[in-house]
Amino acid sequence: MNKEVDRRLLAYIQYEGSSEVCIDIVEISRRSTSFHYQGIAWNRPPNFIGQDNCTDAHGNKCRIAPLNRNHTPVWAESADVVVNDNAKGHYHLWLAGKIKPAGKE
Repeated sequence: MNKEVDRRLLAYIQYEGSSEVCIDIVEISRRSTSFHYQGIAWNRPPNFIGQDNCTDAHGNKCRIAPLNRNHTPVWAESADVVVNDNAKGHYHLWLAGKIKPAGKE
């Protein structure tokens, strides 16, 4: 039996040196070691629990934190957060509680 897994999730994203924070859809890798966003693999730190800092293959940095109903990252709390157009549908479903974590159907 081959179970299809949807690895897409909503996340807060902030590029290094920018004060802008957006919410967009990212895809998490099979082993949860990186996020794929706009064609770039953003590697998570080895001990990624509680760590939002990610690095791409060229050394560029950004923060990526999946949306969580119980916690907003400190760096996103005071920012003016923008929901990107391609994420608006998923975001409204998430707000309405219609998107549930995997295994919670």
